[in-house]
Amino acid sequence: MKELIKEGIEKDRHRGLIIQIKVEGGIRLLLASLERILVSLVLLLASLERILKSLVLLLASLERILKSLVLLLASLERYS
Repeated sequence: MKELIKEGIEKDRHRGLIIQIKVEGGIRLLLASLERILVSLVLLLASLERILKSLVLLLASLERILKSLVLLLASLERYS
């Protein structure tokens, strides 16, 4: 009887260890996935920063063009 109890306890420990290993493996996979997501987000933010900088430069160029057009229109009005 004692031997059966010992075997049952050993099987329960073994099952517990297997479950623990599976849970730890799942957590590791989840953490690795989260790390990849974070790296992707950092790269995305860097790309968005470059896009925003380009848009700022574009807006500055458009502002210069509009100022030139205003000056041109003012000149045309004076000569007409």
